[in-house]
Order: sequence, then C-alpha cells, then structure tokens
Amino acid sequence: MLRRSEAHGAVLIDELVSRGVDEPFRMLTSRSEHRLRLREGNADLRLTAYGRRVGLVSAEEHERAEQRRTSIALEVARLKSAGLADLLRRPEMTYERLASVDTARPSLPKDVVDEVEVEVKYEGYIAQQDRAAARRSDSFDSWQIPAGLSFDGIRGFSAEVLEKLKRHRPQSVGQARKIPGITPAALSLLLVHLRRSRAAGAVKNVESATK
Repeated sequence: MLRRSEAHGAVLIDELVSRGVDEPFRMLTSRSEHRLRLREGNADLRLTAYGRRVGLVSAEEHERAEQRRTSIALEVARLKSAGLADLLRRPEMTYERLASVDTARPSLPKDVVDEVEVEVKYEGYIAQQDRAAARRSDSFDSWQIPAGLSFDGIRGFSAEVLEKLKRHRPQSVGQARKIPGITPAALSLLLVHLRRSRAAGAVKNVESATK
C-alpha cells in the first residue's frame, strides 16, 4: 500500500476512502502535504521498487532506477562536501553554470543532473514542508475551534475552502480534516491561526495576572 508521501495516487485513494465524496472529486496537488516530494523527475525513484514487486517492472528497469538513485545521492553528497551546494542554491545559478568552478565533476546523464539540481535547490523547502506535515498530524485533531471564529479573517483560504468551513462550522481541527475539500494547505493555515490565537490568549492571561 502506497503512503501519502510516496504518490499522488495514494493521496487520491486515502481521500476517497477516509473522507468520501458528496460532489465531483478533483485531485489537486494542494491535497498532498508532501507535494514537493511527489515530482515527475523522481517518480522512478519512488515507485519502481513497488512496480518490480508486483511484476510490472523488469529487473533491468529496476536496476537502472537504482543506479540513477545512487548517482544522484553521490553527486549531491559530493557537491555538499566540496562546498558547492550553497552556490547551486542561488536563484541565478544552475548545475551547468557551476562547471566553471567545479572541475572535478563526473560526466552524468541529463536526468541525473536535473534531479541533482532540484534536490539541492529545494532541500530546505522540502525539509520545511516535512516539518509542517508532521505538525499537521492527528495530534492536533483535538484542538478546538472557537464557536465565534470568523473564517473570513484567515488569509489564504480559497473560496471553496471558505465556503465549506462556513457551511459545516467544525468544532475541532479533526472535524475540519474530515470535510471533503479541506486540503492539507488549508489545515495548515487554520492551525497557524489557532496557534497564534492561543499565544495571544496566553499573553493576555499573563498580563492580567501581573496587574
């Protein structure tokens, strides 16, 4: 069984099974809390082993994918050890342009180079998204949503998300999570708002206690 962090198809199945549908279902990338990991360029790295296990991928295809995985990992490690990864992360820099100061680089296929560049440039963003996904785990489902909360005051909600929250008026994050159409991105915005409200309330309590 594929995990949500491994394929958009897994996100699709999980959403349909766990939440059900009461309207036409659209599989949008915003539904995935790991969308930066689910890229076209690394699909073989994520899924070839599963394909091999169920007989859809040949031994040769599986070996090619594993060789590509190894080549990518070795090149990323080499760039980091040589102090070149930070240069590559600059917006104007590309792997090709880096060649002028990287005389020790190996000859690599384009599909390996492309994935190396993406992994290095987006490493920080992917790590940030992973942390956000962990914060959006079920441990927050018990958080209560104030009855008088104005969803209109939370910036970033799409019109669809806003309409669903107003219609269902969930009492907790767990209830909001189960509303069809409420994406991980929307839950993240809701949690940020609730966390800030809690922090503001704690400050007020401290100020009142010291008066």
